[in-house]
Order: sequence, then C-alpha cells, then structure tokens
Amino acid sequence: MIVDKPIRYLCGLILTASLHFSWVNFGVSSGDSQPWLFLACLLYLTTVKSLATPPLFKYIILSYFCIVIINILSAIDGITNIHYRSIINITTIVFGYILLWDFIKRYGFPINQFLFFNLLWLFCA
Repeated sequence: MIVDKPIRYLCGLILTASLHFSWVNFGVSSGDSQPWLFLACLLYLTTVKSLATPPLFKYIILSYFCIVIINILSAIDGITNIHYRSIINITTIVFGYILLWDFIKRYGFPINQFLFFNLLWLFCA
C-alpha cells in the first residue's frame, strides 16, 4: 500500500520512537518479548514502495542467516521458546536497522525526537 508522504513520515516517526524502547524490543526483559518495534516496522513497511538499503546490506543479511543457523544448530534438546524468542529478536533488530536506514535517507535524522526521548529517559528513569 502506497500512502501520502505525511502519513509515511508519521509512520517513520513511530518507528524511530519505538526504537527508543530497546529494553522491551530486544528481548532483555526476562522472558517478555514485546513486539512494539516489529509492529512499527510492519507499519512503516506498508507505507513504502521501495527501500533504500544500507551499504553493507548483503553482509547484514548474511550475518543474520548465520546467527539463525547457529541458533537452530545449538538446540540440543530441540527448539524451545528461548530459541524462537532469539530468532524473533534478531529479526527485529535487523528489520529495524534496515527500515531506520530507509527513514533517515528519506527524511533525515529526527534530532528533536531523539533529544526528547533521551531527556525523558534521563529525567524519569
């Protein structure tokens, strides 16, 4: 689905805002993987027609598949919930990086949002 530029920009801001909540996005909250970044990536992906990929895109994808294969091969007792979580978390990190690169190439770095979330974290945490 291709949408207007302001809606795509808003979806990109939602994507970059969800990147600031890494303690729930990347599976470090003790068994509770929350999909906010993954959902924001899907939302942003529905608004673009083509992606601007990072310069080292092929190495990122190759590394991703190596990590997934190592994860699957390391499952001695079979694939458990931990293995699924780690695959989903690494997928989210790679997916988020690629889409963030696309957003920055299109609209520039959202410095005001970055400062807001970092100050919010400093004052409230």
